[in-house]
Amino acid sequence: MIAQPGKNVAFPRWSPDGRTLPYTSFSSSGSASDFRLHTIGADGTSPRVLRAGSEADW
Repeated sequence: MIAQPGKNVAFPRWSPDGRTLPYTSFSSSGSASDFRLHTIGADGTSPRVLRAGSEADW
């Protein structure tokens, strides 16, 4: 389970090799500029933000 206080987490998908889980997050307040694309290891380690910005940026 992916949890981030004050954020909504959405669209998790396994990578083709099953090693990582990319997902998106956005502010609970609905701010259009607070969308982020993340990845995390299958074991819950190595979280990274790949991209931050508005939803239209990706």
